[in-house]
Amino acid sequence: MPRHPVIERDHRARQAGPVEAGEHRRGEAGKVDLDEIVTIIARYADREIDFADATLVWLAELVNTLDVMTIDRRDFQVYRPRSGKAFNLVLS
Repeated sequence: MPRHPVIERDHRARQAGPVEAGEHRRGEAGKVDLDEIVTIIARYADREIDFADATLVWLAELVNTLDVMTIDRRDFQVYRPRSGKAFNLVLS
């Protein structure tokens, strides 16, 4: 059975992604990472972005993807990674 395109893309990303390359460890966030998340929260303070959404924006930036799995269409149509490009909202 063929994989869903998003799953296949995720599989390929994991093959050569920053986690597997040793640049980042799963389950760990350092002070610099948290500072970046706080910066995202400040950027969207008028929308009252929560920590989970800010972390998802940060993580998308970290792995260099525009694909975000969320049902929160309203907010993620506004949120942008540093590139300024719109996210591809998966599941919404």
